[in-house]
Amino acid sequence: MQNLVPLSKTQARSLAQSIKPERGALSAESDAALRVFLTLPPYKSSNVVCCYASTDFEIDTWQLMHRILRDGKRLCMPQIIGRHEMVMREVTSLDGLKEGRFRIPEPSDDCPVVEKEEIDLCVVPCVACGKNGVRLGRGAGFYDRYLEGTRFAKVALCACACLFDSIPSEKHDVGMDIIVSGGEVFYINEA
Repeated sequence: MQNLVPLSKTQARSLAQSIKPERGALSAESDAALRVFLTLPPYKSSNVVCCYASTDFEIDTWQLMHRILRDGKRLCMPQIIGRHEMVMREVTSLDGLKEGRFRIPEPSDDCPVVEKEEIDLCVVPCVACGKNGVRLGRGAGFYDRYLEGTRFAKVALCACACLFDSIPSEKHDVGMDIIVSGGEVFYINEA
């Protein structure tokens, strides 16, 4: 689906939430996104990769996280630690994750914290994305606060039906460097 009309953030979020890609199509898109992601130069050169645990109607990151671990890279995942704050914690297995604040699996408190300066690449969740690098999350702002001022590469995995030509940004938005949607890659900033 090619979304050619520029949308406001509210319009894009509403549209993306109403689209809810079909699971069969999303599974194929997830496989294509994984294949493409593994070829990205920032992934190939990374040692420490952040990734979130995907939920229904998102590009599947579980296969990706298993692959990160198999490739011998350090995997860190977000843990919500306050009303508006999260940290990244290193996980060596996906078996010990616990249900987090939003019912999203996250690392336990005994997993070591990974400092932002250690991170090479972060896979950032999105409800929708613009090809201009603007990402719509779930609305709580955890990632925008966490990513502010960071220097590592930021990649959004976006369902094709939720990719728009552009979404307007607000001053607190942290842009993506790369968007992977289906089998396509969109480089926004040199990563």
